[in-house]
Amino acid sequence: MAYSAWQASNAYALGAVVRPTSQQGTGLVFRCTVAGTSAATEPGWSTQAGNTVVDGTVTWLAVGAILPDLSELYPTSIIDLFELQLNTALHGSNDLYRFHAGLTLKTPNTGVTWNGNQYTRYPIEVEGFEYRGDGQLPRPKIRVSNLFSLLSLVMIEINASNPGNDLCGAKLTRIRTLARYLDAVNFPGDTNPYGTPDPTAEAPREIYYVDRKVTENRDLVEFELVSAFDLAGVRAPKRQCIANVCQWVYKSTECSYVPVTNFTGTYNRKQLNASYSRTGSTITVTSNSHGISVNEIVYLDISSGDAIDAYYTVASVSSNSFTVSSLANTTTSGSCTIFWMRIDATGHGLSASKKIYLNFTSGSATSGGFTVGSTQPNNFTVLISSGSTTNGNLQGTQYYDLNDAPVYSAAQDVCAKRLSSCETRFDPGNDLGVPFGSFPSIGSYIQ
Repeated sequence: MAYSAWQASNAYALGAVVRPTSQQGTGLVFRCTVAGTSAATEPGWSTQAGNTVVDGTVTWLAVGAILPDLSELYPTSIIDLFELQLNTALHGSNDLYRFHAGLTLKTPNTGVTWNGNQYTRYPIEVEGFEYRGDGQLPRPKIRVSNLFSLLSLVMIEINASNPGNDLCGAKLTRIRTLARYLDAVNFPGDTNPYGTPDPTAEAPREIYYVDRKVTENRDLVEFELVSAFDLAGVRAPKRQCIANVCQWVYKSTECSYVPVTNFTGTYNRKQLNASYSRTGSTITVTSNSHGISVNEIVYLDISSGDAIDAYYTVASVSSNSFTVSSLANTTTSGSCTIFWMRIDATGHGLSASKKIYLNFTSGSATSGGFTVGSTQPNNFTVLISSGSTTNGNLQGTQYYDLNDAPVYSAAQDVCAKRLSSCETRFDPGNDLGVPFGSFPSIGSYIQ
């Protein structure tokens, strides 16, 4: 029978049978075992017969699409269709060849059409697809007529760029359906006399790969096929589970790291003598015309009083003073030295806590690695705890060496493949984590 496609928000009675809205290639349809109304979006359909799928208030059971037809006393003919898909990496193209060892009922006779695709009539013989129950996967053989040298010509073209390949690695898909489900164009009058065409009514597709060429002569070409698990050089899983070494190629799609484009700007570094007073947890620092802004980070080197040498975030400012917060809750006063550096660079794209390299092209600052303190769209501060007042021009980069230290040259930019290398390059505040290409959690745990 032809099956109707699944519909959203539709009432389904017990025993109703639907197919997915798009072709799955699993050979399965779904029978309603609990009546109800389907969900607003299509569910994820099972690929295993006998499994159930919950869809809104409906429960579906996965069953074979053509099994009821095969149980009939006189089922229509089983139609074997074959697709041979080349692999660009192995064969230089991804050409697809479709074959069927039979004819249509039309005159003049053409290849069989299934799901709108024509399968060329070509003598084909296959064997060995059955599962024997001895624990070994099938290794089918397929023999194709070489009367017109079709496959020989294909292999000659492939072997010219990949000597000795002989179609090894090409994917062969076996599709089985029944004559009653073939497209109407296969029959006189464009009407299928056996039933209603249904391109989704098929047995589960069998996918194998060419392992070797067994025979080639002027009469036939024979290949031995294997499953994906038996391909030479293929292992499962394909990716090894390694704890501490990233497996991605640096700056590849999987790695996804893109350094901030080299930026230019100006800098202003200040060493200011100041006095401070602390009341409770608030420290007020007095320094005439300091030029510091709210949320910028400064270093206070305390020379008297009991405040602590540390980096502080500016909470409020006036022309000659600013305040910061302290963990201590006492009253004291004293003197200090302020160290602060602001970089003006339009659209720098940096985030707080990032390590960068600054190459100073004027002024007295020394080039090297710095850590970003606070950021604004067109400026940012870096953490410094020493240095005299100076200003000038600079160039900045975001490259790192094998020790994850900032460097100026792209030629020195090398990833050490450690988790710390990822954390250095990516935003440390990213809730999604970093795209480290291995599995740190599989390392040994000692309690």
